[in-house]
Amino acid sequence: MAKQTNMLAQAVAHHQAGRIAEAERGYRTVLAADPRNADALHLLGVAALQSGRADEAVTLIGKALAQTKGVADYWDNLGSALSSTGRPDDAVQAHRNAAALDPQGAQRRHNLGNALAVLGRHDEAEGAFAAALALKPDYAKAWYNLGNGHAARHRHGDAVTALDHAVRLAPGMVEAHNNLGDALAMSGRLDEAIVQHRLVTRHRPDDATAHYNLGAVLQQKGALESAEIAYRQALKRNPRHSAVLNNLGSVLKRLGRPDQAEICHRHALLLRPEVVEAMANQAAVLNTHTRYLTDGILDFAICPGFTMTGMAEDYLASRGGDALLADIPLGRVATPEEIAEMARWCALEAPPSMTGAILDANGASYVR
Repeated sequence: MAKQTNMLAQAVAHHQAGRIAEAERGYRTVLAADPRNADALHLLGVAALQSGRADEAVTLIGKALAQTKGVADYWDNLGSALSSTGRPDDAVQAHRNAAALDPQGAQRRHNLGNALAVLGRHDEAEGAFAAALALKPDYAKAWYNLGNGHAARHRHGDAVTALDHAVRLAPGMVEAHNNLGDALAMSGRLDEAIVQHRLVTRHRPDDATAHYNLGAVLQQKGALESAEIAYRQALKRNPRHSAVLNNLGSVLKRLGRPDQAEICHRHALLLRPEVVEAMANQAAVLNTHTRYLTDGILDFAICPGFTMTGMAEDYLASRGGDALLADIPLGRVATPEEIAEMARWCALEAPPSMTGAILDANGASYVR
């Protein structure tokens, strides 16, 4: 028995140090000698859950509970495993059992609140988060999830209050800053929202969505040039972000650059053809083109795909080169000379009846 206790302690030490594989081996060694060791079954289940094997975790923790049903940690971790397997109702009951066994445990109430929120039972979830905070007022995650619940019910002022508590208690909780920014924007406090979203981009400079969220608030405020910069930063990180393309198109239209706006909306529609807003925005831009005719101005849009500039060469090389070219029926990308010739022809030779035309140069990778 002393040997098994020592082996279990060593496995727990590995687990606490983040050495999950070593911990699992230790727990399995204990179970080989004592298959009914509830702690080893439970902790092996926790390790399985942390390794993405939620079904196995449910089975193992269930075996631990078959040995003893009176341990709150067992029920709490079973609830987390059940949530990961898509069984939210069972997860709620498991977390309720944990809370009943540990009346002073703030984490039990917090986890119960999360499980209830998944089911959309936000009133009950709010009660659970409030109970957690009554036990532990400095519980940043509980404030964060309470704020998210308020936002889900469009109680943006309450969301701001809760999320502000979260970021003050845990300044490094980046997602709380992001959600606080959203809540502030929904409350009309745009300058404060911009501060929060700029902070998120500093913490996550490579996250396209962070730059998109900043751009959206800047656009809402009417700071169009700054919004354009933010959206272009987002596209550098994810050129296929359809929402960024759509919003950037709207900004460019308001900045008086309808040709660029139309290209953005068209690309957004290529990525997400079902998005009605992008369709409407593209139609609005095209309607702008028609007004040029009253001044005798002809209007053409040249829409190249990849063009063999130095930037494109680097991008193609970084993405596998030949593999990308294989998706282009022509077998190569456009050259700058070809795009220049298209522009010359539109300016000097295109018949007036072609005004409003969109000319693609993509080697038939997109055919109208």
